[in-house]
This record gives sequence, structure tokens and C-alpha cells, in this order.
Amino acid sequence: MTSAITTTNIDGAFPIAGQDNNSQGFRDNFTNIKTGLNTAKSEITTLQTTAAKLNTDNNFNGNMIENAEMNQVYGSVRNNGTISTTTSIDLENGPLQIYTLAGNATLQFTNWPASDLYARIRLHLKSDTVSARTVVFSTEAGGAILKSGDGAAFPSPFTLNINGAFRVVEAWTYNAGTTVYLKYLGEFT
Repeated sequence: MTSAITTTNIDGAFPIAGQDNNSQGFRDNFTNIKTGLNTAKSEITTLQTTAAKLNTDNNFNGNMIENAEMNQVYGSVRNNGTISTTTSIDLENGPLQIYTLAGNATLQFTNWPASDLYARIRLHLKSDTVSARTVVFSTEAGGAILKSGDGAAFPSPFTLNINGAFRVVEAWTYNAGTTVYLKYLGEFT
């Protein structure tokens, strides 16, 4: 972006020393300086509103960050506590979410991004140690859930053991959740 501030209309040689100067020159310079300052104020306000900042959270509103080298970039962890019924797994709550189940439950994925955008989430799921718990996965729009057999075979039914060990599942989509792929990553004590 190029600044719209112009300084060419300010007469830097005015007033001329040693002679009587017309006051119109002063008025013209002050008017042009005021116009430049107003333009600067507008541009600075726009930058303060729309530029990425180092001292606050930034929302890029779907704008692409491209050709960037990343170092020390972390994902958020959200511990959603104990649930016992159908629960929405909201992708907007971060890429790693933790749930303790106090009853059998359906976990419904919501807020996937628009089609042609890839998104994934990792779930750490465990029983409340009172009983084993069964989990069913679904999508908000009734889309397909495809389970991966790579690595650890996907348990069917998906049961959380009474011992309270975490069972870890990764879910991803690229078509706004019409098809959600699941991969069972294993049980961790």
C-alpha cells in the first residue's frame, strides 16, 4: 500500500527571509499540512484496525498467510470437562480438545471451514472411571464419517476403557464436514 500523504504542495521555502511575505502563503501551507495530517490520521487508524499486532490476538478473517517460515507456532488446548450426552465438538475451540465421558455420548463435529479448506482436530477422550463409555461420531449436517484402518485399527464400537486412559482420535475434512475422516491414534495411560 502506498501512502496518499502528499508533501509536494507545501512550500518549504516559504516564508522568504528578509522580505515582506503574503499571508496567503502561510494559509496555503497550513491548509496543506492539515490535509496531510488528516490523511496520515486516516491511514494510521486503518493500520491500527487491520494490521497484525504483536501485543494482542489477531483474526485474519480467512485471509491467507502464504510463503511463511514458521517457528514456535503452537496449537491451543481446550479441556471441555465432563460430558454425558450428545455434544458438539466445535472446531473453533482449537485443534486439541479433551473430554471426560460420564455416560455414553455422541460427539458431533461442528464449524468446519468452507469447502476446499483443510482442517483437523485431535481429541483426547477418556472415561470417568465409573464405567466404560461408548462414543459415536457424527457431523452436524449428517455427512459421512470414514474411519481409517492405518496404524491402530479403529475400534468398533469405540469404547473408552474404565481405567481412564486417553483414547486419541484425529478427525479432518476438506469439504466443510460433508466427509469427515477419523483415525484412531491409540490409547495412552
